[in-house]
Amino acid sequence: MISIIVPVYNREDLLNETISSVVDQTYFNWELILVDDGSTDGSIKIAEEYSKKDARIRLLKRNREPKGAPTSRNIGLENARGQYVIFLDSDDLMAPYCLEQRLNIIRQFPNHDFWVFPMLIFENQIDDTRKLTNYNTEEPDLHRFLRSDIVWTISCPIWKKSSLLKLGGFDESFPNCQDHELHLRALFEGLSYQKFLDEKPDTFYRKHDGEKIYKPSDALRVLKGVRALFEKLARQYSSQIKVDSHSVKNLNIFLFRSLRSYTRNGEFSIPKDLLKVFDEYGIISSSNKRKFWTYITLSSWGVNKIRGYERLWNILVRLKSFEMTWGQRKYEGKL
Repeated sequence: MISIIVPVYNREDLLNETISSVVDQTYFNWELILVDDGSTDGSIKIAEEYSKKDARIRLLKRNREPKGAPTSRNIGLENARGQYVIFLDSDDLMAPYCLEQRLNIIRQFPNHDFWVFPMLIFENQIDDTRKLTNYNTEEPDLHRFLRSDIVWTISCPIWKKSSLLKLGGFDESFPNCQDHELHLRALFEGLSYQKFLDEKPDTFYRKHDGEKIYKPSDALRVLKGVRALFEKLARQYSSQIKVDSHSVKNLNIFLFRSLRSYTRNGEFSIPKDLLKVFDEYGIISSSNKRKFWTYITLSSWGVNKIRGYERLWNILVRLKSFEMTWGQRKYEGKL
C-alpha cells in the first residue's frame, strides 16, 4: 500500500480537486490521510464526506502543538499503514498515472530509501505553463540544495516509510522551510535514492496566492525558517560542510541572498548573528565574512538605496555564477 499524506488548513476552494486527483489513480491500493490543522472553513466537511464514501480516505485532526505542516505531516506518518509514503500539499494535484508510474520504477530499482519524480508548475490548468519545477544538472544535488536551488519539492519523492521514520520525519520546530531541511538531512545522513526527472511529470504544483498553512504575511516571517535552517546546518553538519569547498561556497551564496532579504526589510541584527554562527562553525571564508559584514553595515546606513548598489554586490559575490533552475525548463512531452 501507498500512504498519501495531505495536511489541510482552510482549503475548501481547492480540496475537492486535490482529493479527486488521488481517487482517480489507475493504481488502487492506496490510502489517503487528510490531517486537519485547525481549519475554520468547510474543509473538514469536505474531508468527512469523502471518507464516508471511500474507506481508503481517513480524516485525522492535529492533536498536539505546534500548529503547522510539519506536525500535521508527522501525525499522518505515524498513522500511515502503507509501505511507501508520498506527501501531497492540499492545493497540488496528482496525475492519474502517478502511483502506477512510481511503483513500476520501484520494482525495477528496489534498493533505495526514496525515489524522485518530476513535477510541473501550473496556474489554472495542469499544462498551462508546462514549466518543470526542476531538472537534472551535472552539479551534485547536495550543493544545489545548499544554495537553495531546490532539486525536488515535497511531492516529488516517494519514500519507504521505514526509511522516513528512521530519518525522524519532519522537524516540527520549523515554521517553514521544513521540506528543504528534511531533504538536506536525507542527503547528509546518506540515504540511498535515485532521480527519474526524465520520466513523465506525475504531480502538479499550483502557483497561486491562496492561503498557506504558514502564509507568509511578510518576508521576515518566511525568513524565520531560513534562520532555523542555517543554525541547524551549522550545529549538526558543519563538519561535513567545511571539508568540501563547494559546499561552503554554495551555502555562502544562500546566506548572502538571505542577508539581502533581511536588510531589504530593515532587519540588521539577525544577519550579523548568522555571520557569527557561520564563523564559529568554520563554514564561511574570511573574505566572504568581510564582504557580508560590509554589505550589512552599508545597508544599515541606507547605501543599498543608491542605484547600482545591488548590481555591484552581484558582481562582488559572483551571484551570476550561481543561477537558480526552478521553473527554467519546459516539458516538451505529452501528458
